Amino acid sequence: MALNVFGGSPGDVTADSSGGVIGGVTLKVYTSALGGQQVTELYDIAGAPLAGVVVSGMSGDDTGRIAFQASDQYQILFLDAGYGMRWAVPAREAFSAASTALSKSTAALTAAQEAQSIAAESGVKADLAKAEVDAKLGFDITKLSPQFVTTLRIPSNRVLQSAARDPLTGNYYAAQAGPANGSSTDLHITRCAPDGRMLDQCIFSGGGHGSTVAIENDGPQVWLWFRWTYDTTSGGYTNRMVRAQYQAGKTVLRDDALVSEVPDFADNTLVDFSIDQAADRICERVFVSSTREQFVLRKLSDYKAGRNQPVASLITDDSQTGVNPYQGHVSIDDHLYVARGGAGFGSPNTITRYQWDTDEKTLIDVDRVAAMPDGAFPEAYNEIEGVSMWRGPGGTPSLLFGKAIGSAYFRQAPIYAFTPPAGDDLVGETLRRIGQKERGVVTIKPSAANTPTSGAISFSREFDAEPHVSLTVRTNIAGTSATVMDVTAKGCTVWLTRPTTTDTLVYWQADAS
Repeated sequence: MALNVFGGSPGDVTADSSGGVIGGVTLKVYTSALGGQQVTELYDIAGAPLAGVVVSGMSGDDTGRIAFQASDQYQILFLDAGYGMRWAVPAREAFSAASTALSKSTAALTAAQEAQSIAAESGVKADLAKAEVDAKLGFDITKLSPQFVTTLRIPSNRVLQSAARDPLTGNYYAAQAGPANGSSTDLHITRCAPDGRMLDQCIFSGGGHGSTVAIENDGPQVWLWFRWTYDTTSGGYTNRMVRAQYQAGKTVLRDDALVSEVPDFADNTLVDFSIDQAADRICERVFVSSTREQFVLRKLSDYKAGRNQPVASLITDDSQTGVNPYQGHVSIDDHLYVARGGAGFGSPNTITRYQWDTDEKTLIDVDRVAAMPDGAFPEAYNEIEGVSMWRGPGGTPSLLFGKAIGSAYFRQAPIYAFTPPAGDDLVGETLRRIGQKERGVVTIKPSAANTPTSGAISFSREFDAEPHVSLTVRTNIAGTSATVMDVTAKGCTVWLTRPTTTDTLVYWQADAS
């Protein structure tokens, strides 16, 4: 039986949460990042059978080292140390082919020389693409078209700012800026199922705008990396990068035990992050000036350990930087993708692809994505919101981006993706599920102050089941409340109470999906 070699490079080692190399770690081997079959027919580098698992080296120069062989039917395998996250390891043969296809190297490299040789050929450290290269030999956005995935059912009275997808569960974490709090705003994070249904929320008091929110899995918990702008516990403007655990149903303060600052290598408060944990990558964006920004790529394990060891960096100083507002970034293979755009038609929505080692750039126009059949947008509002990367069970990357369309209190948040033909199904919405939701507004004039007054709602179609109905009252008057009762598949009744008898708009969303 022919075998492929997996691991063996200087970067293929086991480490603790601080980045220190440790040996003797038992690793199970699987065929996919999520689920998949466990591979137990394994061999060491000399060809001797292993006992169904891989154990990292325990002595000398081999401490922490991972290297093994498996059948050549596998081009990429996934290592699991039992912490809920799997590390993608391409076969040496697959990586060599991919490197050739990506013009990284033309030489046949030995395991010990691979990192140095590719770096010498490309001018970029070899581990730039090492962990990220997939068995399909790369991701080329210029050969793909954006496809609709789902609509996130987040509160419609706020604009989507960014959205990232959990690589383990497929859930989305959508960021929205809440009402003003001190010198900033609260950051509302809504967790949505893969089909877009709202699951729960977490509010970070004074957390800020949410331009980018990066996801890190740590055991069963999800941690979010973002810029926290205002500390409501001390009343101070902090603007620091933090790592905070998502706590469903809770309003989290800056001094919460599950919030901590992360290293600030840029010594600059205007920083944004994106994370590709399967590839051990964190990409940092640093604001330099209104027409200039720097992007730095590092290993996530290095960053968390406080090691400032960039893998690659570039400065954008072109016609796009500063012209259209920054809306997010992500690194896939040997390219950086930066989303820019504004809500007006004078600020088109684009994704610019930069090559890390040459700065070569390609502009991808996504301005008309999510337009109605007549080419217009609801209330002429159209803004790209965030760009992120998601790897399915097969490890192939897809590039996702969100749009904010529609008027205030009727905001919509559709998600689109550039997915290779061999990529994994993004598990979005079916047409039937899309039809199981509706939104609207009802005007209620209270019969008297502080007296509950009802307004009837009839759905335009009968749902398959009784929907969940959420309400938003368009007023800031204290003592105002609205409740929904008598919900059926055909309609419901809204009851409004407020201290005046002014006509009041109550926006509603019904979802039976």
